[in-house]
Amino acid sequence: MHSLLQKLGKEINRADPINNRRFLTEAEDICDVLTDNTGTKNTLAMYLNMSEINEPLSMDENSFQRMRNLKLLHFYKPWWWSRETGKGRLTLPDRGLHHFPRKLRLLRWDEYPSKCMPFNFRAESLVEI
Repeated sequence: MHSLLQKLGKEINRADPINNRRFLTEAEDICDVLTDNTGTKNTLAMYLNMSEINEPLSMDENSFQRMRNLKLLHFYKPWWWSRETGKGRLTLPDRGLHHFPRKLRLLRWDEYPSKCMPFNFRAESLVEI
């Protein structure tokens, strides 16, 4: 995609209040949504460069509860990023995530912070993992 078109799309998206945005791409916004459990049914995609997280992020167990229309969840780390920096670390609650989006079609979560997916995870809509 042409970089100018991509930049225009991001500016249009940022003009909306965070609870009306369909696409979350800014690390600060995503961190707020995941820790404060403020996602909405309007959210369709989350695209997070984990190297942009400055402090360890502790997710709420209900982080995805209201995001029932989420179709793309992409948490990635760049090839040059090292976990040793202490940046970009995501932690799940001890009991794990209670809700995971059922309409999820694409899931990429580099260094997923658990050995297994939540017990109620359904993969019937996934096209790519």
